[in-house]
Amino acid sequence: MAWLISVSIGPVQEFIATARRSQDLYAASQMLSQLAEEAARFVAHRVGYDHLIFPGAADEAQLKDMAGVGVANIVLAMDPSSEPPDWLEGVEDHLRAYIRQEGLKLLEPYEAFIDLPMALDQIADFPEIYWAAVALKDEHGYADARRRVAALIRARKATRFFTQPSWAGDRPKSSLDGQREHVLKENLRSEDIPLWVRRAWRLRGAENLSGVDLLKRRWGGGRFRSTVDMAVRPYLQKLDADKRERLKSELQALIDRYDLRSDRDDTDREGTRVSLQDEPALYYPSMWDEFLDPKDARKAAEDVQQVYRELKLELPYPYYCILVADGDRMGDALDHVADRGGMAAHQRFSQNLVAFARQVKGVVEAHDGFLVYSGGDDVMAFLPVTRALDCAAELAQLFRETVNFPNPAASEAAPTEEGRETSHSREGSSPTLSVGVAGVHIMEPLQDALELARRALKAAKEKGGRNALAVVSAPRSGSETMVWGSWEGKGQEKNLKERLDEYIRLYENEEITAGLPYELLNLSLRLKTGVTREVLYWEAVRIIRRKDMRRSTQEVLEAYLAPMMAGESQDFLVEQLARELIVARLFSRKSLKGVTR
Repeated sequence: MAWLISVSIGPVQEFIATARRSQDLYAASQMLSQLAEEAARFVAHRVGYDHLIFPGAADEAQLKDMAGVGVANIVLAMDPSSEPPDWLEGVEDHLRAYIRQEGLKLLEPYEAFIDLPMALDQIADFPEIYWAAVALKDEHGYADARRRVAALIRARKATRFFTQPSWAGDRPKSSLDGQREHVLKENLRSEDIPLWVRRAWRLRGAENLSGVDLLKRRWGGGRFRSTVDMAVRPYLQKLDADKRERLKSELQALIDRYDLRSDRDDTDREGTRVSLQDEPALYYPSMWDEFLDPKDARKAAEDVQQVYRELKLELPYPYYCILVADGDRMGDALDHVADRGGMAAHQRFSQNLVAFARQVKGVVEAHDGFLVYSGGDDVMAFLPVTRALDCAAELAQLFRETVNFPNPAASEAAPTEEGRETSHSREGSSPTLSVGVAGVHIMEPLQDALELARRALKAAKEKGGRNALAVVSAPRSGSETMVWGSWEGKGQEKNLKERLDEYIRLYENEEITAGLPYELLNLSLRLKTGVTREVLYWEAVRIIRRKDMRRSTQEVLEAYLAPMMAGESQDFLVEQLARELIVARLFSRKSLKGVTR
């Protein structure tokens, strides 16, 4: 008899979402990933990597390699011993000691300003760690054992203990999550903290931070691509070389004049001179207030505006994208694999997930993006608006090709260079990936932006029917607009991504007027009920044809509405077309080209 064991690390969504800066978001994802990596290492050292099922790491080197992009928060393994795995009781103490030690290394330099013991207690307390084990009599009972151990983990989470934390007190709460008390020394106000410390913690205003918040701000040393970088990059790429270099030179001269400093060098308490490459926020006049007091910031903003006026340039387009993706019906996929091939097939399937996760970073970076997290079938990334849809499509295609069903009934297939199976089960098809993309303003609170992207992913799965894309635009002024559709077009019809690409091209060529989608949306909302679909169709066509557009452009839009006259009720198509045009416009602003005034 053997034992099937599982370890779960949390909290996930709410912990990652507690973010005011992109550093908070990235660090939270990486912290959980490294905790999961350490849990997998703890388990593998006791049962052997050949008995590690998920994550699908064949050895220590591969596990460390996986940690570079992300390790999922569930560890699954088989203990071949006949004795109950009592050693699992040590996993919680091990992980809490591990994260506490990481906190000590990163926060000890600031002991003069914080209650370090309290901060370390908060850090050691934040992970939610659960484990379970079930007896596995033989390999034929693997599928049932996997279901039972998953059920035990769910039951354990539902019956978790609530105890009084050792660090509880009457201090003000954290500005980030509102749960933990802040850890500044008594009688030390946020505004009294030295400038070099404020820079190191990336404090904004009078933020009060808990020990966990401070750990996020120091985790990884701040080496990450910001959301502002995602917004500025396509703008700079579209400028001609002369204008780009003149803009950089003029702005750098302003940086030198105002003597802006940052914390890129943590050993220099005076801070190092800021460069535009490190701080792309300085392309925006409104964001100089992060480096200067209010009076100087207002003057600096005026100077930056003057630079753009003299060069006859528009300001950079202030929008970027958050992409989140998740595999569809992965529980069903695992059931399929486990039922037909047992533990060995599940291990091969996990290795396919590893192959996908290892390639995601390359795909995202090829589209000028920054990968926040990729663990198994779960992906989060920042992208420029010009590249987000193409990146989403490439990830969905990569997932279909890489994360396939091993076929237990077939002969053993030769692995590829990535070590993944190439055969498909005759009883199933490749799993699919749903993707949510949110186009948001750089000043939108990061928590809200992430929630918007997750709502888009939910729409892709629930309204798009899975294997789908959902895109939401959230302009700074105005209401959000969301559209969704399958990655697969019906027959000769184009899918959502292909339609959006076409509308973006028409906008960029100035072949669609900005007011058209709002007229169509207003028409749909007013006449959705009370008229026949023929009347609605012809009124929409009348609006399209009276616009100053090429006939070929009008035909593209009218073709989308044609099913309304095909005999089936398609009353929603006018509203759908309007919403797709509204979303496409956010992804196609002329200011991406760096046009002159």
